[in-house]
Amino acid sequence: MSVNVSTVQPQSIGLQTRYAPLDWCYQLASQHMDYDVVMWQSLVGNSRSITKPDDFLEYLPLTQREHAAGFFVQADSAPQSLNTLLVSAEKLVALVAFSVDEVSSQLVRGTITPLLIFHSGMESAFAFDALFDNDHHGVVITDDQTRILACNRYFEQQTGYQQNELLGLKTSMFNSGKHSQHFYVDMWQQLREQGGWSGTILSQRASGEVWPQDLSIKRLSPQKGQIFYIGFTTDLAPHLDRVLDKQAGDVELLTQLPTLSKFSAQLKQRLPKQQTTTGFVLAIQPKFSSDKYYAQIRRLAASLAQNRQVQLCGYHGEGIFLCQLDAEKNLEAQPLVGLQRTLRQFFIELRQRGGQEAHQAVAKGRLGVSVLNVDTDKIERLVPHAIQAMLEHHAGETRHINFYDRAIHQQIERRKTLEKWVQKWIANGDVEVFYQPIVDSQSWSVVKFEALCRFQAPEILHASTQELISIAEELGLINQLDELIGGKALKDLPKIHALFGHHVGVSINRSLNSDLSAEQILQSVVDMLAETPTLAKNITVELTETAYFDSQSQGGEVLQHLRNRGVTVAIDDFGTGFSSFSYLTECQFDYLKIDREFVTNIEVGSRRYAIVKMMTDLAHTLGVKVVAEGVETEHEVYVLKSLGVDLLQGFFFAKPLPLSNLIHASDYRKHLKLTNREADKQSSEITTLQSLAFFTQYRLDPGDPLSLAVEYFNAVQSDVLPVVTAGECVGLVDRAALNLHLTPTMGTELETAREAAIWRKPVNQIMRTPQVKLAHDTDLKLLASLLKTNPPPPWVLVEGNKYKGIVTAPRLLAYLAS
Repeated sequence: MSVNVSTVQPQSIGLQTRYAPLDWCYQLASQHMDYDVVMWQSLVGNSRSITKPDDFLEYLPLTQREHAAGFFVQADSAPQSLNTLLVSAEKLVALVAFSVDEVSSQLVRGTITPLLIFHSGMESAFAFDALFDNDHHGVVITDDQTRILACNRYFEQQTGYQQNELLGLKTSMFNSGKHSQHFYVDMWQQLREQGGWSGTILSQRASGEVWPQDLSIKRLSPQKGQIFYIGFTTDLAPHLDRVLDKQAGDVELLTQLPTLSKFSAQLKQRLPKQQTTTGFVLAIQPKFSSDKYYAQIRRLAASLAQNRQVQLCGYHGEGIFLCQLDAEKNLEAQPLVGLQRTLRQFFIELRQRGGQEAHQAVAKGRLGVSVLNVDTDKIERLVPHAIQAMLEHHAGETRHINFYDRAIHQQIERRKTLEKWVQKWIANGDVEVFYQPIVDSQSWSVVKFEALCRFQAPEILHASTQELISIAEELGLINQLDELIGGKALKDLPKIHALFGHHVGVSINRSLNSDLSAEQILQSVVDMLAETPTLAKNITVELTETAYFDSQSQGGEVLQHLRNRGVTVAIDDFGTGFSSFSYLTECQFDYLKIDREFVTNIEVGSRRYAIVKMMTDLAHTLGVKVVAEGVETEHEVYVLKSLGVDLLQGFFFAKPLPLSNLIHASDYRKHLKLTNREADKQSSEITTLQSLAFFTQYRLDPGDPLSLAVEYFNAVQSDVLPVVTAGECVGLVDRAALNLHLTPTMGTELETAREAAIWRKPVNQIMRTPQVKLAHDTDLKLLASLLKTNPPPPWVLVEGNKYKGIVTAPRLLAYLAS
């Protein structure tokens, strides 16, 4: 072995300083190693000789040895090199460039070039401290189980945690839940195979905020059996332009939404399961201001993800968002109706959650819609169709939503025609006011009229008033329409007083489905009344349930100001919204209007009966009067009256009438008086079986589960419940028969799966057919004969086939005893 005696000394080349390289050569035949021993000893600090190239590898970190060993195979085609540390037992550390320049059948030749030498542990510590405690990168060190051992101040600032809060915790605490599982599988596979990983990732701060960061992870193995991981992070929140349209783990990093491929996969999983709704895809290309583009696109993404109308949300790229929404199926209505209802609610929530800025960006942008089973029956075509429809939007059009389907396009053309008419009518004031009476259920006199809009629409348009009002809302003209109707109603009020008395009021509707705030809309009512302040006590402002509760936060002070001036407030369509009962205790309203869906065909003991009773009792407890809308039959009148409903409104009393024909609004009294006297007479005399009938608010349907029957029996004193379908009693369920199907452990922690299934059994499996059905108007004088010829009660009372009640044994005994 030949030796060149020299030490590692800096050499100056121009203005640069470097260390002299250490060349080595190994003769394979003679196994002779040629290198500068003195230079090597000064480099590593010991006198141990090198006999073969593999001996160099023992001074390299474990994580680099395998990599460097591969050079002896690969260098036959091209030189191989890497930067690595040389670490000796004397704790001298040098950063070197280790290279294998030539490999042949005769020799192996290479070079070790010192780049940086630390002659003491203190120098190494200073270098590590400068690297660890820097102001530009977060640094975190973990053990082999990713438990945190240390982090620097920049990392603390990034995450919002202090080091003492993190020690011993796993780095999985920063998992944002945004990336797919295979993203992390690929990361760890690369760490195991290559010793490092680098990329962009979404992490979660202590505040719960998710932010993008560049992350580089290096695996360290100072000695065999010992593994550490060191991570270097850079916060990208101030540099959002660097993550736009960049993907990681099925997520687009700026919007933090699923990528196009992930969104498409989610569509295929979700849409086939739909039965009661129609799925459609909305493609959105919003129009943002250039100076705030990245922040705005991120805020919009967050508001879309939180929108309750959006079932799935994704990012297509190039500023295009994808949303999957559901429209309620309606066999009688055209597809456009359900779609527009969903889209309208989508925009309302977008304004509420994303603010005016996000709403305007979407409204001024371009939107395309593709509907499943309308323009395609293949789920994978929904996104391309929606994108195509969006791109077909032409500049200058007032509408920014385009549908792919041609049939829907035809409906839209019709809608455009109606829009032009609505704009013209409202601009010219060509709108009539019709009045529908609201009747007191005690005095049967008119106490109010609701002012309703009527358009002078040509028959050829085939448009309903409600459709035209919805168009006015879409066009942002609803506030003008409401002011037009309200103004005309105020002018008509003196004439109404002349016909029906000065105590009669007028109800005017105000929609909050407008670009204006609730405060602005309610303030316009104040301004309208300023001209006729003495009439304020005769005015009721009707707000839909959802609109009222939304107005509480925005226009609460104005609403209270109106009430202070004598104006009363009514909640319209109560029970159809989503926030009713949670806000009732904070009420600033005087009337509660029950929607017609709870009134139509109401029967004593039905579910509608129970719901209306609950609403009425609650309203009266709060000092609020109840109005029932959509009353069309005499039977509904008396059921609602028996429940204590204060005011009634509907076609039974009068259809909406123009002022010129309003004198006929009280014609209902002619047929109501006779019926009233007959009802009072019937109720005051106990002469028929009907007078002994047991009435319950609860009645079962054949398909109702046993759990509902148990609930009903817990709420009533009777031992029998009727099973009614289509108004006919088809069976009876008695308490004793029900108990035979129950066990002591049902409803407890000891309940088995078989017992849990019993709760779901339909009542038609345990009901019995009524043995006796008697006419409800059977004279009580025949009672003795009935007891001899019929089995004991319960007896079902009917009028034809229609169920009228049950005579139970306790009721019959109580009557006989009296």
